[in-house]
Amino acid sequence: MKNVYRRRRIALAFAVILIIAAIIGTGVALLYHHFFVAVNDNYDAQMRIGDEQRTFGEYQNAEEAYLRALKFKDGDRNANIRLAEVYVLWEKYPEASERYVILQDIDENDAEIYERLIDLYVEKMDEIGLANEQIIKAFELDLSLESPHIVPPPEFSPKGGIFKQMTSVKLKGPKGYKVRYTKKKNKMPTVKSKRYKKPVKLGINKKTWIYAVCFDKRGLMGWPARERYEIELEFVVDTSAVSYLGCSAKTIMNSVGPLFFEGTEQGGCFYKDNFGKCYYIFPISVFAGEEGKTLSPVKTPLPAGAPCIAVTFSVGQYIVQQSGDFAIDVFMNGINIKDYTVERSGNDGAWHLYYNISGAEYDMTLKDQETISTNQTMTVRLN
Repeated sequence: MKNVYRRRRIALAFAVILIIAAIIGTGVALLYHHFFVAVNDNYDAQMRIGDEQRTFGEYQNAEEAYLRALKFKDGDRNANIRLAEVYVLWEKYPEASERYVILQDIDENDAEIYERLIDLYVEKMDEIGLANEQIIKAFELDLSLESPHIVPPPEFSPKGGIFKQMTSVKLKGPKGYKVRYTKKKNKMPTVKSKRYKKPVKLGINKKTWIYAVCFDKRGLMGWPARERYEIELEFVVDTSAVSYLGCSAKTIMNSVGPLFFEGTEQGGCFYKDNFGKCYYIFPISVFAGEEGKTLSPVKTPLPAGAPCIAVTFSVGQYIVQQSGDFAIDVFMNGINIKDYTVERSGNDGAWHLYYNISGAEYDMTLKDQETISTNQTMTVRLN
């Protein structure tokens, strides 16, 4: 009997000891947790925990730590980048993209974020369109990106500028890439834009912007390029090219108005016509009136029955410094004339190019049926 009581007392004592130990253990655990939380309840500690958990491959724990770090520093760049990197390792690519976009909204000039997004879209998500959007946005902000996925821009020859002669532009991109371009300001080429195959023609007396981009087989664009061009042509006829039918120079002037003419430093006179923006130069002696006298501007409209005037000059003079042989359509596009005819003359048997500009009839002798040569001549009749 005594042994039974003794065993009960021992069991009770042991139970009490266990209860006390449990209480002490719980208290210690609570104290440790409180101490641990107190010590790690800050940005730096959570970043450290996140880095450790990421190293161990515990991506969910790392995510929780970085999110806690962001509660201390909302929008923090480092925490968002490391969280995005964890999502990439975790293969949660949309979540990674979201983190980078958050940082982009905070600072749109952060070039590294554009590079990370482009790499993510190309390598992990196969979102070529989204990658192109990042490239365009970075280009418009004049950022400089370094990415193995972005090839250099196309080369322009010549570079943009103001030209005094007919000019076309050559584009060249890396081998294996298609160069596409547009001729509108602020219009970026897409995979559906015109592909470069031959030199780009430029308009006369107007500004032309060329935007060009290289595309790979997937449609991923390289770094864009743009250049501005302006062609300013002045067409000059010298004294020997002018003839008139029994009229004084003043009569000629009156017949083709409205126009202006005045004296030049060389003692000649010139006028600017109202249809071709051309400058015609005459010696002062062909004008009625005193020699050396500057005549007043003439604004007389073309009168009925005015005499016909013929002005003949070389094609080389007409297109200024340009020389050589050109296809007719290229030449006509260069002077922005779409309505023209090519016929073989019964008089001389040669091919002729005919077109009109605001009442002026142009007759150009051609090298052959399809070619114009600058050593040929043109007659312009102002009726």
